[in-house]
Amino acid sequence: MKALVLASAGKLQIKDMPKPVLASGQVLIKIKSATLNRRDQWIREGKYPDIKFGVILGSDGCGVVEEVFDEVNRPWVGKEVVINPNNDWGDDLEG
Repeated sequence: MKALVLASAGKLQIKDMPKPVLASGQVLIKIKSATLNRRDQWIREGKYPDIKFGVILGSDGCGVVEEVFDEVNRPWVGKEVVINPNNDWGDDLEG
């Protein structure tokens, strides 16, 4: 898969990345459209805490569910979805 990666301070690269290995509760989405948002800009500027170089940017997007980890979620395969980057941001969503 191709990804927009923050390679070093302020340097972006499009890189070939290995296909992710899914864990419980995860799905693989074949991206149709992606966009950068304010969070991605903060990461690029070094203003986002605990980010390490090599991070993949592109928090917002949409696509089609290609694989699921859990068989119970099999009905999702082939469905079009919008990615919500707010999921799993932690307990302090106002901070």
